[in-house]
Amino acid sequence: MVKRRERFSGVHYAVFALILMITLTGGARLTGMAVGEQPIDLKNLEGQWDIEESTDASLCFAQALAPFKYPAVLKEEDSYLTIFLPGYLVAAQGESTKRQAFNMTGPLSGGKWFINYKGAIFEISGREARVREVDTSFSSDCNSLISNIKWEWSDGKYSCPGTTILKASSNDKKGCFAPECKESWICPEFGACLNDTRTRECSDVNRCGTTKEKPAETQTCVSPIPVPAPKKSYLSMILLIALFLMAISAVASTAVVEQKKKKFSDQLEELVKSIRKSLFNEDLSEAVNGYKVLTEQFSASQKKLAKKDAGRIYQESLEIYADIVRLQAQKSAPIAA
Repeated sequence: MVKRRERFSGVHYAVFALILMITLTGGARLTGMAVGEQPIDLKNLEGQWDIEESTDASLCFAQALAPFKYPAVLKEEDSYLTIFLPGYLVAAQGESTKRQAFNMTGPLSGGKWFINYKGAIFEISGREARVREVDTSFSSDCNSLISNIKWEWSDGKYSCPGTTILKASSNDKKGCFAPECKESWICPEFGACLNDTRTRECSDVNRCGTTKEKPAETQTCVSPIPVPAPKKSYLSMILLIALFLMAISAVASTAVVEQKKKKFSDQLEELVKSIRKSLFNEDLSEAVNGYKVLTEQFSASQKKLAKKDAGRIYQESLEIYADIVRLQAQKSAPIAA
């Protein structure tokens, strides 16, 4: 049952205004933001977190609220961290009470996580308890966090404050930094010898941005000695005919190779479309099986693909993998009350 209390005085509102100002200018501190000068990899914090929620609402309820445990998904996008907290019913004697579902989101800058959520957190007897302040800190290894949420309930005449504490731990426990990217270079054969040098252009399929393991792209060679032109005219004609036939053969061979490359590319594109259709229909099992087939076929036919097609299909496979992870997280998250 809600405990009634007198309306806040002007002094109370002044104190709350000061707290609000500190919250907006200070934000929530994120400790252990860097080792040396290395910034935290925000993508490394993504994934499922186990939440243990406890609420001190002794001024609003006649009995204490039992702690509640549930999973939640933390995501990063454009330097913003977002965690969705699902709603659930609260067992409170004599009161119709529900913990509202809501997102905690904000940017990280200079070691601070700015969360400015001021929405509803509880619904008590048909009226909302609204958040006044959020203070969140990560552990130094980024594998756990504590969030202190202060809120206030009011029916327009009486009001009462409360505090909800979230203790969360990462399931993946990947820490603050992603593992070092492993380079994976693809290089074609060296080109023709020109000025005693043969060249080629290599690409890193993992796009690490480093060149520690990059193979050589130049190679010394001996340029061929020019053959003097034959003195008799019929020999020149024979040579021209031979060169013409060689050129036709090379063009035909190139056309066959390009046709095979296009065929492999089209097969993989059809598989990509099938997987995206499964994701659209939220058929997780079909999408996972299709992804396995895609990676196997891509590995087997990677050298048979044109460079631009290989890069495009590799990028699409990364996007499909991310979509599968999001779908898995959605299907494992509880339905909001």
